[in-house]
Amino acid sequence: MAKANDKKLVREATAMLALALGNMLQTERERKFRTGKKKPLTRDSFCQKVGLNYSSVTRIETGVLLQQDFASAIRPYLAALECRNDRALLTSFRKAHEGLNEIESFLRDF
Repeated sequence: MAKANDKKLVREATAMLALALGNMLQTERERKFRTGKKKPLTRDSFCQKVGLNYSSVTRIETGVLLQQDFASAIRPYLAALECRNDRALLTSFRKAHEGLNEIESFLRDF
């Protein structure tokens, strides 16, 4: 019984962390990319401006980023968000992404 509760607790904590990361990225996007009237760009306008896939950006910002491929979805998003290729940010975010995915695979095998 305790094993199932522990797994549930870890899964919920991982999901909460992924949701918090997505929310942080969305807030950063809204803070950096604004319209002429000082309002945040919509997600669709942001995607058109920087040339990203709308569904990938939606998944990243709504906390489903663990199911996204880092190289093809998350890395271009972070580069567009920072307007440069920040190696330290990419490395840190990759470690977090891989660690959270490792926890999920561990729980499946446990």
